[in-house]
Amino acid sequence: MIFDDRDENLTEIFNFIETARLKGEGCLVHSLKGLSRSCCVIAGYFMRKFKWTLYKTLEFLHSRMPDLEIRASFLA
Repeated sequence: MIFDDRDENLTEIFNFIETARLKGEGCLVHSLKGLSRSCCVIAGYFMRKFKWTLYKTLEFLHSRMPDLEIRASFLA
């Protein structure tokens, strides 16, 4: 589960990515098919980091990966 009621999972993910970034390290976000789950993790990270709306975040992600697919159930 990526998004829980208290945002604990997303906070842990955010902190993990930020720690790597601040050390100058890379961070690979990957899921089995590279579709909904990994995209949701990245979307959640960008929304928290840059205070973007979901629309702005999806617009940015689509500009980088035009074949991006996120299931509607994940967006809800």
